[in-house]
Amino acid sequence: MAEASAPGEPEPPWRRTNLQVLTLRGLLIGLRWNVIAVVLQPFVLSLGASVEFLGFLEAVGGYRGIVPTVMQPAGGWLADRAGRKAVALAANVVSVGGLVLLTLAGGARSVALLLPAIVLFGLSGVGRPAGDALVGESARGRSVGYAFGQVTFAWAVAGVLASLGSGLLAERVSYTLVFALTTGLEVIGVLLLAFWVGETLAERRPMRLGRGELRRLTMGLLVPPANLRWLYVAVVIDTFAYGLASELIYGFLANRFGFTPFQFGVMNTAFSLGWAVMQLPAGRWVDRGWAREMLILSELLSAVAIGVWLVTSSFPVFVASMAVLGLVSALWTPALMAWVYRRVPAGRRAEELGRLSAIPGLFGFPAPYLGGLLYDRVGFVVPVVLNLTGALVAAAVLALAVRPAAGDRA
Repeated sequence: MAEASAPGEPEPPWRRTNLQVLTLRGLLIGLRWNVIAVVLQPFVLSLGASVEFLGFLEAVGGYRGIVPTVMQPAGGWLADRAGRKAVALAANVVSVGGLVLLTLAGGARSVALLLPAIVLFGLSGVGRPAGDALVGESARGRSVGYAFGQVTFAWAVAGVLASLGSGLLAERVSYTLVFALTTGLEVIGVLLLAFWVGETLAERRPMRLGRGELRRLTMGLLVPPANLRWLYVAVVIDTFAYGLASELIYGFLANRFGFTPFQFGVMNTAFSLGWAVMQLPAGRWVDRGWAREMLILSELLSAVAIGVWLVTSSFPVFVASMAVLGLVSALWTPALMAWVYRRVPAGRRAEELGRLSAIPGLFGFPAPYLGGLLYDRVGFVVPVVLNLTGALVAAAVLALAVRPAAGDRA
């Protein structure tokens, strides 16, 4: 595994340039992610689909859907053998295909194209462990948290740039144009990764899938390392609760209050600003050993924001709640990645990062469908209350059962 250079040795060329290019790629991925976050749910509803169907799409190929859940363990296994770059590049190409199908769906007003498009986005999840490993291994020494913070800061800045523009374009021109422009940006990200990012895996492992390997990728998938098990419990609870309401909030608000794509752009901009303001300080705090405290705080702040949704119909209040959720993401992402990264041997990091996405996904993928079903059957309050409860329970698990190790504090 490519690690920090020994004292007196020249720094490898990829280490000097990778993080800068990965940060730029993070900006482009963030543009795509924020465009999808702002316009996909109102787009689906604009084609005449129900909130329940929207929940089904998220359960299949959303961030924690069943397709990316199945793909990520395989992606981690492949990234530890074929290399981080090859797997991440293949995933990027697949995501381009998903954007092309959304563009066609907008032009043809076709509900039928939505499911294959979402499945392709889910398949692109095979590259998440490889991408995370590229970032961590391109960092210097203990600055892993800051490296993740830098890349996700670019992601957050992209939200500020993309959210208002995509919402306004969707409302004033068409969803089709938004998806077409986003496809072009995704192609640029593919080229950056292909030609300007160096491989960080120094020692490749055999591609043989023996009996022991197959067991670890199936039944063994459900058995995380002992030192991470309570963390996994907390993440599973958080993921399931998030899927019930937070993952569908734009669809809920479009259906319940008639919010427009431009309003969702404003909300997503507030989210991205909160994320961007907090991200780099959060990375520094992770490197100083405060990862557990940041995870707890992020759950408590999430509970506050979700609780506000129960007592308001005011657009400005929803905007403020999204800014708080931006702070939550800024605290959560580098803390979680660095906590796992420092507790897993170098040769199995991508595999473990795949497990970190897969286990919560296996338990959480039905949640968006259930949330949409609950919304259509009993209304807004029930899925939101369940989301709030889950955030509080996850905070309690992190506070009471996840313990720091000696040497965590810098």
